[in-house]
Formats: sequence, C-alpha cells, structure tokens
Amino acid sequence: MLKPLLDYPLQEINQWRFNSHPMQQPVVIAGAPRSGTSWLFEMLMRMIPRSLGLWEPLRMSKYPRMRELTYTMRPYLPPDNNNTDYIKFFADLLSGRNARIDTIYRGYPLHLLNYFLPRPRLLIKFVRANRILPWLLERFSPGMVFLIIRHPCAVVASQLNHPSWNPQKILNDQRYPIVNREFLDRLPQVEPLLKKRLTPEEKMAVTWGFDYYIPLFHLKHPRVKVIPYERLVTHGAAELDGIARRLNVDPPQQPDQLLKKPSRASSPARLDRDPSTLNHWKHHLSPDQIKRVLEVTHRFGLDFYTDQPEPDYDKMGLQ
Repeated sequence: MLKPLLDYPLQEINQWRFNSHPMQQPVVIAGAPRSGTSWLFEMLMRMIPRSLGLWEPLRMSKYPRMRELTYTMRPYLPPDNNNTDYIKFFADLLSGRNARIDTIYRGYPLHLLNYFLPRPRLLIKFVRANRILPWLLERFSPGMVFLIIRHPCAVVASQLNHPSWNPQKILNDQRYPIVNREFLDRLPQVEPLLKKRLTPEEKMAVTWGFDYYIPLFHLKHPRVKVIPYERLVTHGAAELDGIARRLNVDPPQQPDQLLKKPSRASSPARLDRDPSTLNHWKHHLSPDQIKRVLEVTHRFGLDFYTDQPEPDYDKMGLQ
C-alpha cells in the first residue's frame, strides 16, 4: 500500500531531476528468463561508474501502465510502429523519469548514491524486451544493448527447476507458449506445433524460439552485442574486456572474482559459472526432452545449439 504513496513523489522528483540533468545513454541487458541476465547485469553494475539499475520494468505488476499498452508478457512492435503511448512510456523509462520504488535495483545500496551525481548511467535489465529490441533501436538511442543467449536446454531445465515455472502450471497455462502471431507467416514450419498439445518443455522452447528469432534475424545494429552465456563462462575475462571497450570503461582488474560471484537470482546450491557445468542440463532433462526442445528451436532456424554444451559460434555469426 505504501508503494503508490512513495512512487508519486519519486516520479515527480525524477521528472525534475532527469529533465534538468539528463543521464548518459542507457545500457540495456536483455535475454530469456534464466539465461544469465541477472549475472551480466550485476557485473556491469560493478564495472560502470555512476551506474543506476532498473530491474524488470516491463512486469505488469510493477508498471500497471503496461496492462493498458499490451495484453502479453512479451510485447512486440514492428520497427515502424508510431504508437505514441509506447513511445512516451519508453522515452520516460529509458531516461529514468518513470522509475518506481520496486524497479530501482537495491542489490548494492551504495549505488543509490549515484542518483545524486551528475550524469549517472542507467542499466536496465529486462527479460521481456527481446521482441521489441528492433523497435527500441529504431526509436531511441541506447548506449548499448547486450543480448545474452543461453542453450535452450539449459534455459528450459533451469525454468523447470525454478518455483516460478511449475511443469503442471505451464502445461495448463493458456499463456504458454508465448507466440508472436505476426511472425507465423514467416515460420510455416513452426505453426503446426501450435495445433498439437505441447509438453511443458516444448512450450518453453517455442517461447525461447520467438524470444531469439525476432532479435537475431531482424536486428543488425552496431550498438547490439550478442553474448553467448557459454562463452561468458569459458572465456569470461575476454568477454568482459570486450564489453568494457564497447562501453568505454575500464575493464575489471580482477575479472575472475567478478565472474565467480553468483547473482542474486542464481541457485546457491550450484556453481553455475564453472565450465564443467555447461552440460548440467543433461542431468535434468531426459534424452526425449532434449530431443523435443532441439526439434522446436531448430524449426526457428536457431540450429547453432545442438546436444553439445556450447553452440557453433561460426554458425551463430561469432568468430
């Protein structure tokens, strides 16, 4: 009950604060749920001076305005869309003007002091932004977009082992799979899947497919960097160095310590960042489940992931 009371003065202050003293260009961290977005976000929070974090601002529970703009958890906008309500919402979001109490990242309280410094830099992490990235880049100019991608079997296995994705719930949830109907004409090989009763892992795989098909096949932009989760695990120091160059900040002095620190969203029972665990999903999914997940994602043309723990980086377009 206190949040609305606190949000109103906060947003009034934000309107004054960021209209009078604009931020640096924001940084967007996007990816599927359970793909490593939290891990990457928290590392960047430590790497980027004067950083402020926004956490999942497209959740309808956090921004009731989203309920008026869209009915889906994964909105899609074509790049030429001129919807003024969306433009206003994201203009305020990317500038920090409509930050709310429960979207301001409070994992590192000292970072809140950056709010009072001139020209802070906003980092926005959202797992619901993949499908609007082409529109976002067309309409606005974020400093960088980092799109993290992880093996679909690893994502599905992690979701099935997370309390937010109960297999029985997913099986009966009419929202899954989350489909973009606009793209089915371009994906005739996917549409037959939607006419049969899908298993939970197939539903999640279809959602993963649309989450990455849209940005990977419809977004080529110098301000977008695709980061394979697996490469961040196996060659993390080099990846962080490349990220630092893109952001024009100093690379971390102790990258191994930064990489080994678990995110607040990771399971405390596992060391997810050890290269030996990249095939951990094979212990959580049966061979039939793995086969079904890969058959689905390959229908999207995303066949650089196979039954191997790492993707084919050349096929992915990453040398």
